[in-house]
Amino acid sequence: MQPLEFSGRLRSIGGATGTLLVSQWQARGLWSDKLTVAAALIAVGQARAATLADSYVVASLGGADATIVPDAFAGVASDGRPLNSLLVGAAIAANTAKGDPDDAARAWLEMAAATQVADVGRVAMRAGMAVRDAGGVRIASTPCCGRCAVLHGRHYSWRAGFQRHPRCDCGYQLVTGSDWEAPDEIPLDQIRGLSQADRKAIELGADRSRVINAHRGMYTTEIYGQRVKATFDSTARRSSAFPARDNPNTVRLRPESILQHATDHEDAIRLLTKYGYIR
Repeated sequence: MQPLEFSGRLRSIGGATGTLLVSQWQARGLWSDKLTVAAALIAVGQARAATLADSYVVASLGGADATIVPDAFAGVASDGRPLNSLLVGAAIAANTAKGDPDDAARAWLEMAAATQVADVGRVAMRAGMAVRDAGGVRIASTPCCGRCAVLHGRHYSWRAGFQRHPRCDCGYQLVTGSDWEAPDEIPLDQIRGLSQADRKAIELGADRSRVINAHRGMYTTEIYGQRVKATFDSTARRSSAFPARDNPNTVRLRPESILQHATDHEDAIRLLTKYGYIR
């Protein structure tokens, strides 16, 4: 499986999940009464994404002593809150819409499904990378924006999730060690948003990174500054997903925060195992 194929299959899972959510919205009844079913639909999509990520990592890097537990990545929103709480946003979008409320809710649900599924797929992939002490090379899907073109070919360790703008399609080419080849530069005609002056300057020898960085303005979807992501999911009772619960107030670290703050490879393995993401 190639990096952009993995990204495309994640989008397909997110799109299918969004379609199911919209069907729930359009069915008879109050949205508040459908939140549990809607949350379960996203959780299924998230588990599928984590399973796909595991398959991608195994196909790219081979097996390892520890394996991904897909269900451990499912059932919680990217920011650590319950999916039920997140999905209330559909009703808010409908109630505050300037146009058709159903159109607003449909767009919101499709966006939420795509985001939650993709985030789980990416962080599960990084967990698999951490198990193997592997890294990844950023691969841009062309045509792409200028910032993605600049970052195309950059190497990242397993602990460093890269920045993305909304609907970014960049993928990871998984690699181990330092023996990897940088991909070819993105052709100028495949970079969106460049002015004629930008293109001319680059053709005349200007550094493309400096030209493109003049338009800088990106968003992060995987790393929220230095803030630790955590969730109380699976901490109310002992469960196979989170066997390390010591008391009802235990905070369960999210895998993003584990990968960001682990002191080394062994520490990442220990924490991912402790919080039930690998076994």
